[in-house]
Amino acid sequence: MAWLWSRLIHVVPGAAGMLWLHAAMLWLALFLFADGAAVRGARHTWLVVAVGFLPPILGTAGEIWKDVGMAAALALGAAIAYRASARGGRIGRVAALCALVPLFYATAVRANAPAATGPVLVYWAMCAWPRASLRRACGIAVGMLAVLLVMQWGFERAIDAKRMHFGQVLETFDIAALACGGDARPTPAIPPIFYQQGSDAASLCRAFDAKRVDPLYSSPSAPLRFDTDRSGLRALGSAWRQALLDHPIAYLVHRATVFTAFLGFGVNDGSRTIWAPFSVANPYGLDYRYNAIAAAIGTGVGVAAALGLYNGTPWILLAAVVLVVTLRRRSHMPMEAALAASALAYAAAYFVVGIAPDYRYLYWTVVASAVAGVLALLPSRRFIAFAEHGARMRRRALDVAARHRAAFAAIATAALGFAVTVAAFYPGLMTVDSIYQYDQAVGRKVVTDHHPPVMVWLWRGLAQLAPGPAPMLVLHAAMMWTALAAIAIAATRRGVRHAWLVPLAGFTPMFLGIEGVIWKDVGMAAAFLLATAMFYAGRPRTTGEIRAVASALPLFYGTMVRANAPAGALPLFVYAARRVRMRGRLVASLALGTAALVGCLALQWTVGRTLGVERAHFTQYIETFDLAGIQCSGGDAPIPLAFMRTVPGALPVCKVFDPIQVDFLFSGGPPTPLWATNDPAALRELRAAWWRAVIGNPGVYLAHRARVFNAMMGAGVSIERRTLALNDSLGGARGFPFVPNRLSAAIATTAYAAAEFHFFNGYAWLAIAAVVMVVTMRRLRAGRGDDTDEVSLALAASAIVYTLPYFFVGVAPDFRYIYWTIVATLVAAILVALPRATRVAVSR
Repeated sequence: MAWLWSRLIHVVPGAAGMLWLHAAMLWLALFLFADGAAVRGARHTWLVVAVGFLPPILGTAGEIWKDVGMAAALALGAAIAYRASARGGRIGRVAALCALVPLFYATAVRANAPAATGPVLVYWAMCAWPRASLRRACGIAVGMLAVLLVMQWGFERAIDAKRMHFGQVLETFDIAALACGGDARPTPAIPPIFYQQGSDAASLCRAFDAKRVDPLYSSPSAPLRFDTDRSGLRALGSAWRQALLDHPIAYLVHRATVFTAFLGFGVNDGSRTIWAPFSVANPYGLDYRYNAIAAAIGTGVGVAAALGLYNGTPWILLAAVVLVVTLRRRSHMPMEAALAASALAYAAAYFVVGIAPDYRYLYWTVVASAVAGVLALLPSRRFIAFAEHGARMRRRALDVAARHRAAFAAIATAALGFAVTVAAFYPGLMTVDSIYQYDQAVGRKVVTDHHPPVMVWLWRGLAQLAPGPAPMLVLHAAMMWTALAAIAIAATRRGVRHAWLVPLAGFTPMFLGIEGVIWKDVGMAAAFLLATAMFYAGRPRTTGEIRAVASALPLFYGTMVRANAPAGALPLFVYAARRVRMRGRLVASLALGTAALVGCLALQWTVGRTLGVERAHFTQYIETFDLAGIQCSGGDAPIPLAFMRTVPGALPVCKVFDPIQVDFLFSGGPPTPLWATNDPAALRELRAAWWRAVIGNPGVYLAHRARVFNAMMGAGVSIERRTLALNDSLGGARGFPFVPNRLSAAIATTAYAAAEFHFFNGYAWLAIAAVVMVVTMRRLRAGRGDDTDEVSLALAASAIVYTLPYFFVGVAPDFRYIYWTIVATLVAAILVALPRATRVAVSR
């Protein structure tokens, strides 16, 4: 492990390299187990992947321990053999060799790992030689285990690893237990060479703890020390053997005491280290920062501990039951039996070699027992045994397996994307708008409709769970990545091949660049995509009422979270109406969708008035911006005096006017020329002045609007002004600073690099959306379309309808205004471009 870590440090400094390696091996193993079970015809194989979220497994998976590395490598080696043998017959040499690589690492990384590796090697041998009997497979496994141990010995000699003779710890622990246990008969003494200076047998017994060896070596007053003198080691070995012969009963009692503590009896959870979300002080400056996800895992650990899931007994019993049942059911050793036998053998070995009750020593037993139990309980389809069915049934089974593989790939990709988003942007990036809304959520400011208050109310509820931007970051990321995974899974069920590629769209810089910013634009895009996914994920050709109501919730939220969101929501409401009731009747679907949208807006207006939301009259910013644009371009468009600053030093409008951004007219301190007002008379006067200016100067107005729209779409404006990505935050002003990290820096760098190739150009995405609409409409009119074409059409139409109104209401070039345009178009384009299967997989 030290040799491997020394190589990984050159790639990823610190502990992150080993963390990624262990996590990758563990989760890849769970996926391969699930996929192998799916190919064999098992149902609900996603439960195998869910095993990784059990607190006893997930809570320890982040520790950089050899126990975790051994468990992950063992699981991966077993999973490779299990998946490679899924279709029957002998596994190939490449697969067999690939399985041996992690098995070798697992065997070498812990001294007692061979006890766990042996049963897995038996299964490996039966996969490599399927005609071999169980006895012969055991012989092959023993031989291969010997080869792995010899390879370990040769590797250690090749890198000149210093031998520490760790067995002396076990021997001194056992002798100390017999000498200090109260037996009247004399016990062979520990050789003096192993005592610290000034220590003797009396100090040994004072420091002795019957359940752990650490006080003998690690405490400040520890009486013993390590030594590698060969004569001393031989004398210690002789004394240990003599002590066992003289006190066999006392030895067994001592071993039973250690083993029961190892299982979790008579010892508290703190001393077993079942949860350690911190890094020990070290000279390398490596530290771990506790976060909200860790807190959630810690809560799960506490619940699991209260339920006794950190006690080894239930896992050992589970492994024993699985072993008995599976061996009675089949003549050959199945994977469930191999894992169960490995879990039992590994745990049983600690009766002899246990020296502490730490939970990590049980980790492989828990992982193997959990996976074995789920594999044994998974229900099978009627075509589980391929040899007993014809070619047609076999093809159907493989279709189902392929569908499961695509679903697992989509889920795994989305889970990785969610983790990357949270890790890169935690606790969330805050801008001026974010801070303004957070202040409203926590009561520092009055709630107004300057930003639609639905996000404020949601944030206020989430703040009860955790303060700051973190809850909104997690919510937005969860909605977005769940939507991508759901769309991929639903597309797979409808015969779309390679639909697992859909979640990869979330890794593009257009998606990730601002996903960590707590903006209503991000929340709207995530809510719209989730609502679309929920409607699309229903049964083909219909969506039930309960699903429709649940799917409508994020659609309502997305509609209410931005003032101009209803434009983009209309095609989605129409699509929802067609999915619910109005199948095949476009006019009726359009009417019902429009009615639902109007009802949503009426509900928003009613709730706002009921709760006393203060009106901010945001349209005055658009109107004054247009008047300034016309005025500063030579047109006749005076701004009413009620909006002009009268303080000394206020600058003329045209001196600070920016033709593509309204902010400089209102923000930046007293010198700015304009200010906002809520006076009804002044607002009416402004509206009348705006109409006169637009009607009297149509060409100048359209030219001004075209400049603003072009800048928003990315034409004629620097990429810095569009804010394609953020790597800093104003959250520190509220006590929630964001510390840039390598992930966030990489995302920002990639975003600005992609902008050079016009990936952020809005016109290009509008063109793609138009092409998607044409293609899907032609398919639907020709009768060759399906649900996937309909959802693609809805997304593309939403992207276009949402963007075009910005020609009249745009006030800045920020990229976030076309975020939904790119998200919807990219997903729709992928769905349309992916090939369709000629024969849809079997229905659910």
